[in-house]
Amino acid sequence: MAEYAKIKEALEKKLDVLEGRVDRINDDLSQPHDNDWADKGSDLEGDEAQEEIGEMAEKTINKIKFALSKIKEESYGICEECGNKISTGRLEALPYAVNCIDCTSES
Repeated sequence: MAEYAKIKEALEKKLDVLEGRVDRINDDLSQPHDNDWADKGSDLEGDEAQEEIGEMAEKTINKIKFALSKIKEESYGICEECGNKISTGRLEALPYAVNCIDCTSES
């Protein structure tokens, strides 16, 4: 699937970035909190935000890994709803898209 070589490369780079971000978040969340009540409250609030960011990153990581597996299987770019080809423009904008724009609009 040479036509998707650039998309594959971009997906791999994004995967590396997101996995690094998740690792840093997990490291940060494993650090002990300050004993000062005011700081502890701030730390806990920050932890919640980091956990949400980490969860969103994990979801994107899973989507990217799925897209990369589809590229490897040579089934990338095929809409899972209708079986038609997903436009290159859509895949460039959202490289882990699994549905064409028509099927996405209908749901």
